[in-house]
Amino acid sequence: MNRIVVPNFPRGRARDVTRPATPEDPPSLQDIADANAFLEDVKHSAERGDVNRATEEDIAKVTAYRHSVLNAYGPGQDDIMPVWAQALEERLNERFTGVEERLDGVEGRLVRMEILAAKTYNLSSSSGRRVPFIVVPTVDGIDPAGRDNHPLPPLRTAQDLGDLTPAQLNGYLDCYQLPYRRNTTREAKLTLLRNHIGCTAKV
Repeated sequence: MNRIVVPNFPRGRARDVTRPATPEDPPSLQDIADANAFLEDVKHSAERGDVNRATEEDIAKVTAYRHSVLNAYGPGQDDIMPVWAQALEERLNERFTGVEERLDGVEGRLVRMEILAAKTYNLSSSSGRRVPFIVVPTVDGIDPAGRDNHPLPPLRTAQDLGDLTPAQLNGYLDCYQLPYRRNTTREAKLTLLRNHIGCTAKV
């Protein structure tokens, strides 16, 4: 079989991580231990938060590498992965889950800050005629006018809000998770949307 290639990192990234030697063919138990340690080191690097840290892309590459080593070791081998290796794998998976949860938390805070900043900016733009509104993202960080499926018209001015069709208006309310009912009037819906994006002018 082809030798498994140890992944490289772009220059300047994950400087504190030492790459292991190329695994044997087929990989040995030591290669498995090295792959597990390699992944743990990359995750530690990603948690550090400095400019030279490893990224999610690096973690994904090393995770794929580790799976390749494990898969290449399994078939045709008489040995069974020792208990210490299984325990290490479980511990690494737990750490990986923790890293993902922390990254999700950071991303959520950044999106909330972006929403607040956009609303604050729009509040000073009045009707948006002289200074157009900027995009207020959804809680998922998505621009409703830039999404892949059924993009909505961009809202740069108060007039843009007034020009929305009933379906487009409902689409914006759904994107921003703003509550409304079947009998909610258009005026009430526009007020919900206007307040949410920081538009102070009447529509």
